[in-house]
Amino acid sequence: MALWHLKLSASIGYSAAIVFGVPLYFFVLKRKGWKGLSHYALCGLGIGIGAYFIPFIVPIILEGSLKGLKYAIGSTLPFAFLSMLLGALSASVFWLIAIRSTTRQ
Repeated sequence: MALWHLKLSASIGYSAAIVFGVPLYFFVLKRKGWKGLSHYALCGLGIGIGAYFIPFIVPIILEGSLKGLKYAIGSTLPFAFLSMLLGALSASVFWLIAIRSTTRQ
């Protein structure tokens, strides 16, 4: 039914994690010594909202249609919350696997 949407969402999510998450980890979180779960969850939330914003909202803004922007935000708002939730969840799982296990020694 909506299998294409899942494939598109996965490709956008993985791309956002690689393009934004990897540099964020190396150049911000690791360099500043931030190792708390809340830091990682907030960064994941930010990446999630970015992964929503780029494919859904940016094309409407570039088109210049305010009416289209209002409709796009209203009709895709549940995806924004889902993107934020899944971004924070993914970053929290990364924290549990990679960060927490190395700091508990």
